[in-house]
Amino acid sequence: SIAKAHSSLERMLADFAQSKYPSGPALDAALSSAAQGDVDLVMRVYEKQIQQPMMNMVQGDLLRCVLIQVQKLKVGMEEQMLSVRELMKSNETNFQLLALIPVGLGLYLVMQAARWAYRLYRRRATLDFVSSEHRIGIFLREVERNVRLSQTIERPPAYDALRDSLDKTPNSALIDEGRTLYLLWEICEMVDSLTIPRHLKDMIYDDVDEVRRVNATMEHRLTLLRAIRSTYGFLKLR
Repeated sequence: SIAKAHSSLERMLADFAQSKYPSGPALDAALSSAAQGDVDLVMRVYEKQIQQPMMNMVQGDLLRCVLIQVQKLKVGMEEQMLSVRELMKSNETNFQLLALIPVGLGLYLVMQAARWAYRLYRRRATLDFVSSEHRIGIFLREVERNVRLSQTIERPPAYDALRDSLDKTPNSALIDEGRTLYLLWEICEMVDSLTIPRHLKDMIYDDVDEVRRVNATMEHRLTLLRAIRSTYGFLKLR
């Protein structure tokens, strides 16, 4: 397409030169310039005829000069477009790599967001697992298990009485009872760290003290523990 447009321009320039110079060295010089696409002759004639545009548009070569210049612009534009195409073709690999940059950046951001969400999930899961409410629920279940193991034991009122009863009570039962008292004490400590109204804390303290004070059967103590877990729903294991 470019070669055809250039050939057409050369023919137009050659015809224009022959119309101005029938023969002689001037014609040869004009044809040589036409072969190179030089429109100098056309521009000189155009400058003269533009002085009387209306008359030269009809009787002169003004319109012809304009059309030759249009063809010259067309050839120049097609040459520039060809240069751009060749440049793009030579840099096609670079353009493809540049096109991959947004994709890679998007994947990186998605991976970072997924990692952040996973860490947040793990963090919340960990915090939820080790929360005071959860630990209290675990301790209540452990207390219930120890009560079942200790069977029916009367809790001595003080350490001296506990020491005096060592010969009367099986050692394993005393160990379970001691673990139960320790767990109940830990429960009271953790209740103090809960963000709940003060009257709820006092109610839990009273219930735990009742479990700790009573000298009752295993069934009685288990009933009290179940009542605590059912009354304060946030202490249930999830």
